[in-house]
Amino acid sequence: MEAPFFSAGLGLDFTSRKSVYAKSLLRTGVWAAVTAYGDDGPERDTDLRGNLSWERRIDASLLTILRASTGRFRRADLAVFDRDYLSLTGSVTRSIGNRWFSGVEGEYAHFNYPGRQISDESEENERDHRIGGRLYFIREVSQTSFFEGFAGWAQNVSNDSLAEYHGPAVAIRAALGGLNRLRVLLYASAATRSYPSYPVWERVGDTLIPSDESRRDQTLLFGALAERHIGHRLSLLVDLTLLRQTSNVEGFEFNQVRLTTGVRLDLWRRDALDLFVKEADLAPERTAPGRILFVCRAPEAREVILVGGWNGWRNDAHSMSGPNDDGLWTLEVPVPDGKWRYAFIIDGEWGKPEGAARYEEDGFGGVLGILDGGP
Repeated sequence: MEAPFFSAGLGLDFTSRKSVYAKSLLRTGVWAAVTAYGDDGPERDTDLRGNLSWERRIDASLLTILRASTGRFRRADLAVFDRDYLSLTGSVTRSIGNRWFSGVEGEYAHFNYPGRQISDESEENERDHRIGGRLYFIREVSQTSFFEGFAGWAQNVSNDSLAEYHGPAVAIRAALGGLNRLRVLLYASAATRSYPSYPVWERVGDTLIPSDESRRDQTLLFGALAERHIGHRLSLLVDLTLLRQTSNVEGFEFNQVRLTTGVRLDLWRRDALDLFVKEADLAPERTAPGRILFVCRAPEAREVILVGGWNGWRNDAHSMSGPNDDGLWTLEVPVPDGKWRYAFIIDGEWGKPEGAARYEEDGFGGVLGILDGGP
């Protein structure tokens, strides 16, 4: 097994809009990482990445995402692995009911290898073009947990015929969250790459001749990512991956363990599935006779207070807990039977309570929610 990898980096994500009710979101982000490795002493990789994504919610059940990413990877003292890349992806995700989602994604990626010539006689660098697609299904278990599985296919075209490949890939992911602002993502994937122009050589006597086989690689990847939110915008991350590649060509088989740690600062953060939250999902819920669970979506807020007629509109009686990983504040309180008006005070400002069955004006330019507190 090769020596373990260790990476450390800092990422920034921010968006052009803060409104949690926006139907269009523009996000940008940057990431920088340095990796140390080596059996004969420390070496170093430098990985710089940036991205720009645009998300558009067509309606309550359809989400489209367009994303552009670019990056620059450099490996110390081994320029053959250096690469610059640009990728474009687009996806469409649809709610199919009962917390199930399905979607399709397409990708185009361009890779340039400045330290890799296509032949000894040529000074032309290797340039690859990869096209791929996948079909995926997501099962949302809770606001912070879900399962996902996908199957896809990729085709790589290159000016170096030996680098051309195609093959399928499958993967599963499970996100478990909600415990003390900690989210754990477990994932596994398997892929096969066939290189039709890369011959497998066999020895006949003292001579090597190409066989009828071509190169074929298989990879298995297992990983676990732990993310701990420190406040709403700051997160600590630890990512552990184990990669095993087998091949019918000697020199392309290896095992790799990689540990990545990082700090992420989100100037605006929201999970993609949260765009599917309807107002009905935020409606007050009766959890027991005489008790109501209230939910307020305010990921940017520092304080949310529930006020209503049953507590005399006191702004010091019901302070809500949150935000959770999805920007939701919650509070379960006893409410007497009857019809009551209520509202949320978000950072000192009165706001319209999403999810209320009915609304009415408060006489001061605001809107109150109507709650039927009957049995």
